[in-house]
Amino acid sequence: MAMSTPEPDPVTAAAMEEEPDFADEHSRPTYADEQADSANTTPDESTPEGTAGAGGMDPE
Repeated sequence: MAMSTPEPDPVTAAAMEEEPDFADEHSRPTYADEQADSANTTPDESTPEGTAGAGGMDPE
């Protein structure tokens, strides 16, 4: 016997149709993406600087 997803009631189904699509808010570029090629931007403090390697964050 296969399991199936129950049909939502009419009120729930109508509410689901009215909700905005979650992915739509992620379809636009972020502020950082829009400013990436601008000359007056500062580096993002969350982006590591330098080179990576086997030592990770260890001092040389």
